Amino acid sequence: MTVVTTLSVTTNGWMIWLVLSSTPRFSSHIFLSSIVTVAIIQILAPLNMIKCFNLAGRPYDRFACHYYPYSSLYLNSERLHILISDFGLLIITLVLYQLGSTKGLSWVVFMYGMPLLIGNSILIVIAYLNHTHLALPHYDSSKWD
Repeated sequence: MTVVTTLSVTTNGWMIWLVLSSTPRFSSHIFLSSIVTVAIIQILAPLNMIKCFNLAGRPYDRFACHYYPYSSLYLNSERLHILISDFGLLIITLVLYQLGSTKGLSWVVFMYGMPLLIGNSILIVIAYLNHTHLALPHYDSSKWD
């Protein structure tokens, strides 16, 4: 007999519902894949949302995006650097597409995607620990110029 239950996990304000099966044969596989899915969503979704829509930053008078050179995040002198960075991202995307076409998607995921995911997760954990540790002083707006 199979009993299906749901588990809700809250990550950074997102509510994710996981379906868990209590069938002995498949329950550990489903639970493990659910944990991996939550980890990937917790690592990739907030990072890309911050870069594309500036969700964690201060409010700006107009659209703020890390990839848009005319965004209010940057000075006029920085616009060329953002264009060069965007061009580099386009080249990397095309190279990964070509590698995926020749070597296969699984090769690209294991050789590029997994190390990138691990590196990003380490950076997110370090940033989270640096910003939330109770021993660190937290300053309000009156302490800054």
